[in-house]
Amino acid sequence: MKGFTLFEVLITTVIFAFVAGGIYGILVIATSNYDAEEASLNLQRQARQGMNWLVRDVRQAYLSTIPNKTQSRSSIAFDIPGETGITYSIVAGQLVRKGVVVANNITSLTFAPIVGNNIQKITLEASKDLRLLGKIQTPKFSLTEQVQIRNQ
Repeated sequence: MKGFTLFEVLITTVIFAFVAGGIYGILVIATSNYDAEEASLNLQRQARQGMNWLVRDVRQAYLSTIPNKTQSRSSIAFDIPGETGITYSIVAGQLVRKGVVVANNITSLTFAPIVGNNIQKITLEASKDLRLLGKIQTPKFSLTEQVQIRNQ
């Protein structure tokens, strides 16, 4: 008699189910890792974009309008040639320049003058909560720049 017995078909089905389940598990983990890395890269991109805007403006600022105390703050205001009242502030996790959002997921902004120079140290931190595989992960990213202020 030709063909397979019921037992052989059941064993084959069970083996196939284990292989398919293993492949599915690997795909779920790989997709989760991909999403985490993509979110981390996006967070870094947002922080760099915000820092680029901020550095460009601070570099042009009048030194006398930059606050001269080291402190963490949610906003800063200064003047540049041709434009007064430049403000950067953190509003609901966004870095805002005069009402325009320049970066998202920003958690803190620190300015520190370097004594004896016209250099301002700027630190910008970003973070975002992600739900991956039922767990909350919070990637964080920090950027620090030293900016030479050109206008005294």
